[in-house]
Amino acid sequence: MAKEGLHSVLKLAEVKEKDAAFLYVDAQKVLDSNQSKLEELCEFRSDYHQKAEARISPSQFQSTRQFLFQLSEVIDIQEQQLEITRISMLREKENWLDRRVERKSIEKLKEKWAKKLEKVRQSREQGELDEFASQAKNPFS
Repeated sequence: MAKEGLHSVLKLAEVKEKDAAFLYVDAQKVLDSNQSKLEELCEFRSDYHQKAEARISPSQFQSTRQFLFQLSEVIDIQEQQLEITRISMLREKENWLDRRVERKSIEKLKEKWAKKLEKVRQSREQGELDEFASQAKNPFS
């Protein structure tokens, strides 16, 4: 019974670990996506700024400056979002690692119980063989 119980607990731990791994991978993908968005925004701001400096007229100066300011605000927001996403990803990674340790611990416990059960079985068999051998030596005892 303990063997089946541990088997069920191990299967549940494996499912939990797998689910946690999927969540971690998804969180990593979101982080990568947010990082790419930030890089694109920074690159766009840099390109726009360089092009604006090269051919800006005095009448366009204020609107260009305002647009660059707004773009910087969007970049700040994206940087904040990236940090939130990074923290979330680290939490998911930690959760996955915890589930992994849990599964490995259950596997070790299951192996330990299997070894104990095997020793008990071998000891019982040896006892039966010894009993049989002693009866064979003294058939009338």
